[in-house]
Amino acid sequence: MLTKFLISCKQLYSVFAAQNSSVISLTEDNFHQSIAKGYVFVKFFVPWCEHCQKLAPKWVALSEMLSNVKNFKMAEVDCSESPALYDEIELTSFPTLILFQDGHKLAEHKGPKELDSIYSFVKKYVKINQ
Repeated sequence: MLTKFLISCKQLYSVFAAQNSSVISLTEDNFHQSIAKGYVFVKFFVPWCEHCQKLAPKWVALSEMLSNVKNFKMAEVDCSESPALYDEIELTSFPTLILFQDGHKLAEHKGPKELDSIYSFVKKYVKINQ
């Protein structure tokens, strides 16, 4: 029963995540290469987390808002599929939002997981011509 529930949560989350191809899905295999150049804002999540599910449409909306920003990408890591990254990044909760610059952690968003708060966080570090 629990397994079916977790699979359903993962499928539901996938629907939100798949709505925008500008959000890059990262894994243990492509993580370091993908964050090596420019700014990459990464959401670390697990599909069954209620807070992660609530953030999913906001993450898609933010990626749409910032899709024209140069040298900036938005990505996500499903930590249930990439547990080594969970340990490597030393995550303690989900969702965790980290901005990387040229392969190094620049900052972690610790504020509210609301669109305006996350957008303001990005604006502190990334030049946005809007």
